[in-house]
Amino acid sequence: MVKPLGDKQRGYERVDPAEFVAGIKKLINSAVPLKAEEGKQTPESALQHAKRGKKGKPTAESAATS
Repeated sequence: MVKPLGDKQRGYERVDPAEFVAGIKKLINSAVPLKAEEGKQTPESALQHAKRGKKGKPTAESAATS
């Protein structure tokens, strides 16, 4: 687990994962459904996929979120 290091663009520092792990345990123990439907992409995963694609024309999704 890392966090940005001040104003440095590519600088990061290591952090204790205890807070993250506690949040995940709370989510697991909650009533929030965590199972994804087969074959469906969430808007977040579709956006990540678009970001990894070739540079050039923006996709409809990336244009909508810009």
